[in-house]
Amino acid sequence: MLYRENINKIVKLLEEHCFIIKKVDYKEEHFGNFIVIFSRNNEMNFRLIEDKASTWCEIRYNDEWHFVEDIFKLIGINIDNYFTKYDDLEHMIKVIELNYSRIAKLFKNDNIDATELKLKTIADKRIHTIFKKGVKK
Repeated sequence: MLYRENINKIVKLLEEHCFIIKKVDYKEEHFGNFIVIFSRNNEMNFRLIEDKASTWCEIRYNDEWHFVEDIFKLIGINIDNYFTKYDDLEHMIKVIELNYSRIAKLFKNDNIDATELKLKTIADKRIHTIFKKGVKK
């Protein structure tokens, strides 16, 4: 809900950090939800999504989208992927830029199998935690 008015600002921010904008999809009729897909060197795509007043970032590799915080965990960075203000988003973009080569290395041929296994483990733990919190005894 925070960034509906800031699509142009987001695009400019991404371009300033040397990212290529591949798609901007803004749906005013859907309460201002948007998707911005961007990349660098066309190695992998990133997307910023705002839906139902939540904004987050994902990374795509091999036709699968991964939460950016899961990727960051693999390189030793803990960061919240849900943004509440523009400064949070700006910080996320800077972290992606500064760690781009480390992120790309995770998806190189000699690392991809281990990366995918670790990402699945992180996702499974998140699902388990969500369901565990939702179950009342």
